[in-house]
Amino acid sequence: MIKICSYSHIGFNVKNMEKMLEFYCSKLGMREKFTLTTDDILDFSRYEESQGIVPSPYSKVYIESAKAHPGRPLITYVEMATNQFLEFFYCYEDLKDCPEMSRYYGYQHLAIQVENLEDTWETIIKNGIVPDSPINMGPDFTKQFWVHDPEGNRIEFMEYTFRSFQVLGHRRDGAQDFC
Repeated sequence: MIKICSYSHIGFNVKNMEKMLEFYCSKLGMREKFTLTTDDILDFSRYEESQGIVPSPYSKVYIESAKAHPGRPLITYVEMATNQFLEFFYCYEDLKDCPEMSRYYGYQHLAIQVENLEDTWETIIKNGIVPDSPINMGPDFTKQFWVHDPEGNRIEFMEYTFRSFQVLGHRRDGAQDFC
């Protein structure tokens, strides 16, 4: 059994990087950590070549783009919490042929656990973000409210309660799981 205690990252294809970084960093308080560029792709491809690794068709598209556009940003990483990131992918016309699972399975929502939902609500409003819903209790007994980012992606802010299924390890069969 795999025990998952957190998430690593959630990826977004981004149309307007400036607005996304302003929203997530300036308004929500996350921090821009680093940006992966085409130069990094070329360095990695040279490393793989030195190891005798043949690039996948997906990697080949990125390598060709990197050769044609040196120094171009590809992915900006925004740190939400220690080792938890949002990956913001720049959308470039020459990368349109990369296989995209998002064509088949779309982003649904990002859930962000906070320490105090009421304080978060007040900060959101103070920062000019209009919530999509009031603070309410979800069917899992977790307090929540919703917003959306500049590109329409849904975000749930949540705070566990003493009855939250995530805390109690609630299952339909009545057993309890604790990670």
